[in-house]
Amino acid sequence: MTSTETAVVANPKESQVHPLAADMRYISSWEKWKELWLASTHAEIKHSLLHFGWATGGGTEKVCLYLDLADGYMDQDNFGLPEEKTRSWQFNKCDMDTPLGRFEYASQLRRAVSIKAFQVLCQKFFKNTSTESRQRDQPSWLHWLKEDVVLEKVLWFLRTEGSPGDLSLRNIPRHFDDCDNHQRVLREFAFGISMLALGLTCLKIGDKDCYFRDGTVEGKLRKRHPEIVELLNGLGGLNLLLDERKNSQRELSEAGLAKLREIALRERWIHSPQHEKRKPVSIEEASYAGSKAAQTYLLLQVNNKVQEKLEEIARQKYLAEEAQRKIKELSA
Repeated sequence: MTSTETAVVANPKESQVHPLAADMRYISSWEKWKELWLASTHAEIKHSLLHFGWATGGGTEKVCLYLDLADGYMDQDNFGLPEEKTRSWQFNKCDMDTPLGRFEYASQLRRAVSIKAFQVLCQKFFKNTSTESRQRDQPSWLHWLKEDVVLEKVLWFLRTEGSPGDLSLRNIPRHFDDCDNHQRVLREFAFGISMLALGLTCLKIGDKDCYFRDGTVEGKLRKRHPEIVELLNGLGGLNLLLDERKNSQRELSEAGLAKLREIALRERWIHSPQHEKRKPVSIEEASYAGSKAAQTYLLLQVNNKVQEKLEEIARQKYLAEEAQRKIKELSA
């Protein structure tokens, strides 16, 4: 080794500055997180910010923002810019090989960020993270639903969309087998709030039964029975309305029954003996066509009549027993 080469060899005794030995900050608040979020135009940075954003505070504003960002995550068509929607797909195509994956269109890159927001919601909000083994512990999401702004936003997120004869849930696949693990968490959450709205005292949350009541949330959700019925129809879970009759002291509201009837008459076509294909004109025709909503509606109507009859029998029996008791008293 020459003298020149020796000169460039680092002296191990000399102190060297580490590349991380510099001023470093952390995201100290929700306000700081929002500042960074709004300043960033790169998908990878927004994706990373969503990963850590839940831990920075933010309260109900944070929940609502994540729900806004996650809305429509299942369909890339929800993320096209106005100018992109007016152009042909060939013009919009631009291959991008990114750390988030390979995408052919910018809308797919935006959707990747939306999916991240949805995944965080499933891990931090929709999933029941209560770890207590007590039988009556409440699901972790319940305290959020006590906030009106969150309840409104959640019901909005669980809404249906589409044409009158082809409505479906915007953010949840209809069938369990079509769901990934995150979507299954959301399905469990959707069933949980539906059961709460119907006054069922036992909620199946994940693999655990929770026995609890919350009058405030139940009262708010009871006023939203039409939306709950629409949600259950989208989940393929209208059978819960029959479970509600057996296991709850409350009935489906008149508004909820009206929504069930509306669904029944909009969703099925029948083939008449004349081979005519048309919408049903009655609940009975809708039931004949295979409408689960119509069949549930008719069963509820029958159950209501039977319950009224049995209650009247019990009342008359009580009155008869009271009359006999008084006769004995007077005869003594």
